[in-house]
Amino acid sequence: MTPTPAGPEARPVVLIDGVPEPRLSARELRMTGPIDRRSATLDVVPSSDRGKLIDHWVNSDIALAIPNRLVDETIRWSVLLHGRLNGGEITLSAGADDHAVELVDHWTLSLDKPVRAAWWQTSGGLLFDDARPAVMKIGDDANRSEQTWEIGGQTVHVFQGNGQQWTIITALASLNAMASLALSLKLIPSDIRDQPLTRAVDLGRSIGDTISTILEPFGLVVQRDLARESGVVIEKRTVRDANHGRIISLAWTDNQRPVGQVSRVDTNRPAEGGQQWIARTNGWRVESTFDMVKGWDPSLEGQPDATYDKNNNPNFGTYANVFRLWALNEDGQLSGSPYNQGTPFDLGQFFGVALIRPRALRFLPTLTLDDTGDGRPPIVEISNDAGVNWSVYPGAVVISTGQATVYLNDAALPVSFLAAAKVGNAKVRVTASLQSPAPVQLRRWSGNPFVGIKPAKVFELGDAFRFQRVSPGSIHYNDLVAGQLAADEINQTNALNDWLFGKIKRSAGTVEAQPGRTRLTLVGAWPLLRPGDQIINTGNLDTDAAGRNEAVGGSGAVVRALRCRWPNGIFTGRASVNSSPQTVVEVSF
Repeated sequence: MTPTPAGPEARPVVLIDGVPEPRLSARELRMTGPIDRRSATLDVVPSSDRGKLIDHWVNSDIALAIPNRLVDETIRWSVLLHGRLNGGEITLSAGADDHAVELVDHWTLSLDKPVRAAWWQTSGGLLFDDARPAVMKIGDDANRSEQTWEIGGQTVHVFQGNGQQWTIITALASLNAMASLALSLKLIPSDIRDQPLTRAVDLGRSIGDTISTILEPFGLVVQRDLARESGVVIEKRTVRDANHGRIISLAWTDNQRPVGQVSRVDTNRPAEGGQQWIARTNGWRVESTFDMVKGWDPSLEGQPDATYDKNNNPNFGTYANVFRLWALNEDGQLSGSPYNQGTPFDLGQFFGVALIRPRALRFLPTLTLDDTGDGRPPIVEISNDAGVNWSVYPGAVVISTGQATVYLNDAALPVSFLAAAKVGNAKVRVTASLQSPAPVQLRRWSGNPFVGIKPAKVFELGDAFRFQRVSPGSIHYNDLVAGQLAADEINQTNALNDWLFGKIKRSAGTVEAQPGRTRLTLVGAWPLLRPGDQIINTGNLDTDAAGRNEAVGGSGAVVRALRCRWPNGIFTGRASVNSSPQTVVEVSF
């Protein structure tokens, strides 16, 4: 589901020690990646005691937040910035009573501090705290300890002479503990976690420089979530791939949409044109139990029993399908006259892909495994009492290879089944799997779609990746849930995504173009956007194999920095030159 940030009408509230302060109002909010630095400019109400107020606010806990009213009428605060005032007031307009203060959040302030100390393991296997800054070295000088130690409640590696290579995950975990950063490292991609550092990391520099030295070569960022709960600001900091952030849908001006949320696009450096990379595999294979419909002309019913016996009717060919041919009617061939079996089986609903039209498929073996670990041949069951009781058909059946049909192929049908069929009480169902005709496909962007679009690269991968599941409609489903049976279920979406992303990364070195950076000007203020988000154009969406609007991700328009501006003059009654809220977003590709 694509999240949508609060609309351009949203204006933050300034909270002083948890209480809304009407004498302060947001003028500008700034966020900068890749480690999510934040600051804001706040307008100050004109008053004779403004200086005293500011002196008081300097020592206060300040948050910039947006109130969201929930369905139960409670308020949840989305916090944009949590910090303190940075110095005194600023006179913004010469000769006018236009004053402001700068607010910097606690995380940003902490990034300018050094790591206080480094922990070392001695040759004798002892641990000590060295106040001097250390360097995480690489190559032959690598100095990561072989064993781990508990630092600040976390089990991490420390420094050691003639040690091991530092990796992304060990370096970040150790920095996390030594500098008390509270970074979550769970979303670092598995193919990056154990990569060795490419640059030495000097802990004598600021924490911000240290983190950036580790993250930037691998396309990692810090993304932050802040919320106010029970009067306390809760902050989560996550290290993640810059190309896997939230996907935000925005519309911008084009020939078909004269008014959009993005009013201007400025590309300030050469960039490779945008290109879609599409990986396409065979569609989902799904096991279920299917109720079958009559596959014969009803006008041929009502004859003596011998008419439907191969050995006793020389004209059996005329009646060969009566009571014997049962179909799913997935292609709609039995919907019209003379069969009149109703609407075709809904393949779109079954596979969850609305765009699938009626077409012929074939029954495949079940995904539920037998005692030897193989799928079972399609299971044909009959009922003589209109579906109350079922039993496996005891005779010979033929499973069509061209349609989802079964044929009861005995010389004579079982007496009880024939009797039930003649009065309309016979039913047939089949437990098998069907292969979706709609492929599973993933899409990603490379380059900059704002400076031009190149033809898409499409990879037809056939059955190289598998997508199989047993639906709740199968007679085996409950036994599978209970663990009494096993099934060959698999979903290789992550593997397909990794394959496609790797394909893009490997080709990146062959593109003779500089990285692209583009500035988007949005109508209104969008303060809930944040560095690491990906922006897509809702005027140019495609659909995925499930028929959903698909947000193209990958190396698309990743937000690197943003600046939200609100009109000033709130307290003075004077409108600013820019009287409408505006957001400037810098994205890269």
